[in-house]
Amino acid sequence: MKRMLLLLVVLLYGIAGRLAAQDIIRPWSLQVGAGYSDTENIPGGFTYGFYLGKRMGSFLEVGLSMYNSTRQTANNADSFASNEGDGSFQVNMSSPNEKWSFFDAGSANCYMIVVGVNPLHLFWQNSRHNLFLAVQAGLSNKHNIHFIYGDKGAKVSIYTNSNTYIGYGARVAYEYQIHKNVGAGAAVMYDHGNKMLTAMATLSTHF
Repeated sequence: MKRMLLLLVVLLYGIAGRLAAQDIIRPWSLQVGAGYSDTENIPGGFTYGFYLGKRMGSFLEVGLSMYNSTRQTANNADSFASNEGDGSFQVNMSSPNEKWSFFDAGSANCYMIVVGVNPLHLFWQNSRHNLFLAVQAGLSNKHNIHFIYGDKGAKVSIYTNSNTYIGYGARVAYEYQIHKNVGAGAAVMYDHGNKMLTAMATLSTHF
C-alpha cells in the first residue's frame, strides 16, 4: 500500500511538472509595443505595433509583424526655399510683417514575415527568459506631406511623397514571463527598405 501511494505521488508530481512546463512553453504569442524609431523621413518618430508568432518545435519560431511610425512638426519663419523638381530652386522672401507657417507630417509602415530562433530554449526548455533572434522580410511604405502657407495673400505650397519598397532586416526581442501566460520585455528592429531603426517596450501574452 505504501509503495502504491509513493508511486502515485511520484506519478502526480511528474504530471504536475509536465503541465507546468506546458504552461510556460505555450506555442502562440501575441506581443504589442510602443516606442521610438528613426528614419530619414521621420527622425524621432513615435512607433507602435504588434507581433504574432508561433513556436515550431523546441526553439524555432515564425510570425507576422506590423509596426507604424509617425511624426508631425509645425513652425514659423520669414522665408523658405524649395526644389521644384525640374532642376530649379525657388526662394520665397516675406515682407517684415508677413510670416510663413510650416506643417510637416510623415509616416513609415512595415509589414513583415518573421523567422527566428530562441537560443535559450536550446538549453533551458522551461526558462521564463525568452531571447528571439530573427530575420524579417516584407513590405515597407513611407509617406510625407509638407504644407507651407503665408498669412498674407493666401499663398500655399504643398508637397507630398509616397513610396513602397521590399523591406528586409532583423529583429531582436527579449521577454521575461511574469506569469505563465503574460510577459514583458523589449524589441529592436531594423528595416532596410525604410532604413528604419525601431526600439519598443513590449507586453505579450502566450496561449
